Amino acid sequence: MIYLSIDIETTGLDYNNCQVLEIGAILENTDKKLDLKDIPKLRLVLIHNFIKGEPYALNMNKNLVQYIIDFNLKKADDISEYFDNLKTKVITPNLAMEYLFNWYKLEYIALFGCEPNNKVNVVGKNFTGFDNRFLELLPNNSGYSFHRRVLDPAILYLEKDYDEVLPDLQTCLDRAEIEKSVAHTAVEDAWDVIQLLRNKGL
Repeated sequence: MIYLSIDIETTGLDYNNCQVLEIGAILENTDKKLDLKDIPKLRLVLIHNFIKGEPYALNMNKNLVQYIIDFNLKKADDISEYFDNLKTKVITPNLAMEYLFNWYKLEYIALFGCEPNNKVNVVGKNFTGFDNRFLELLPNNSGYSFHRRVLDPAILYLEKDYDEVLPDLQTCLDRAEIEKSVAHTAVEDAWDVIQLLRNKGL
């Protein structure tokens, strides 16, 4: 099975009034599980001329916000100092979804020698209730879209006699005995989701 693990970073929780700052995507092939260094991955940083949002989210993403400020002021020419060795594309919001889907298409063709179905399988922690609500507001002229059936790893880590709501990402990691803290960077969080699924044999 082929799927995209997707996570975003935003300026807050309200998708009608806040903005997407970053999109992370990792292409997982369940028949050939690669490590993070080798797996196809993409980090999109969305450049805004005006940033609005909620204080806690802006503070949590302060390094990302500072990069966007520096980029707009032409002070940031080399993204490597901010984003290590991840494949990063700095892009305007109106082009982000088209770039994401075109990247997916090219990676899929490289794997299988043919174009993928235009409905993309996606996994993510709270993707339907959060991430996709933001992403749906971005223009998309690619011809691709996300499949309406989305796998959230939280259901696999639910303890029905204990939980009153689905567990968050950190709780899932703890229950999987994956010793790390949630990074709150898009690619790393997308990778956490893949690890949680692999831990359950998926």
